[in-house]
Amino acid sequence: MPKGIASRLLRPALRTNGRLRLSCGEGDFDELIGDLGRHRLDLVLADRPVASGEQQQFQSWPLLRCPVQLLAAPELHARCQAGFPASLEQAPLLLPSRDNVLRRQLEHWFDANGVRPDLVGEFDDHALMETFARQGLGLLPAPVSPDGEADHPGLLPLGALDGVWEHYYVTASRRKLQHPALQAILQAWT
Repeated sequence: MPKGIASRLLRPALRTNGRLRLSCGEGDFDELIGDLGRHRLDLVLADRPVASGEQQQFQSWPLLRCPVQLLAAPELHARCQAGFPASLEQAPLLLPSRDNVLRRQLEHWFDANGVRPDLVGEFDDHALMETFARQGLGLLPAPVSPDGEADHPGLLPLGALDGVWEHYYVTASRRKLQHPALQAILQAWT
């Protein structure tokens, strides 16, 4: 999950009247859900809801849906801008790892549009992928910010990927549905 999106989704939790201490970490979705079940976490922000088999113990809520665009460093942007999306043929591309929900949508979009970019890197860490993109090493698929804030300094929008959306969810244990942070996030985003 991009850090800018995560911080926006979490802001309401910091504005609650009670004293909350925010502790953020990253990890594999299944491991985070396991920690949620062991009460090591109060909630999980992710790009997917819990699986139907886990819905007795946990509940997920959709918070945000953002269209996805391709971003590029200035030199790569100049090279790929004319004739988008055909200009993406053999263009260097950075993608999230195969277990990422967005990855499947991106692969489908490229197939549907008949373009075969050159996959030069796969990343588990969005921030690292963005660093490579900023250095001009490949195109970056990224969500369009819901509030228009510039989340990707040094990168220019190349084009929207019609029909490709990034979804964000919050998941909590059913035992903690009244947690003030969860309630603040739900009130702000649902």
